[in-house]
Amino acid sequence: RIFTRYTPFWILVASWVGQATSSPILGSLKVMQPSVAILMLSMGLSMTPAEFAQAVQKPRLLGLNAFLCFGIMPWLAVSLASLCSATPSQTAGIVLLGSVSGGQASNLFSLLAGGDVALSVVCTLTTTLLGVVATPFLLYQLLQTVVV
Repeated sequence: RIFTRYTPFWILVASWVGQATSSPILGSLKVMQPSVAILMLSMGLSMTPAEFAQAVQKPRLLGLNAFLCFGIMPWLAVSLASLCSATPSQTAGIVLLGSVSGGQASNLFSLLAGGDVALSVVCTLTTTLLGVVATPFLLYQLLQTVVV
């Protein structure tokens, strides 16, 4: 409970440590992956099954989330790449970033803002699962190629 209650403090401490040290260990995946896992676990421990059940009962919001993630964001990415006269490789990167789900950061910011964290987690879960099919499809449709 202390960890989740003081999450902003722990974020500031972690940011300070990351800035104060230039160790290649702190920037490595060996540290990053467990850190994100601990963060997600601490947020998960602060929620109840009833909150998740309530979040699943909002199919319109889940559908809107999927539409924004896989409908609007890729279109905005293509528009941004075109507006900035990006090279083909830059365009591929921008479209790739615009075609994937939001990830865990939205869950953290929902927690910090006092939002519906369970709904955020369910939205992340649904777009992550949908992204397995949607992202390659969108990349092929938007770039006319397969990105590997």
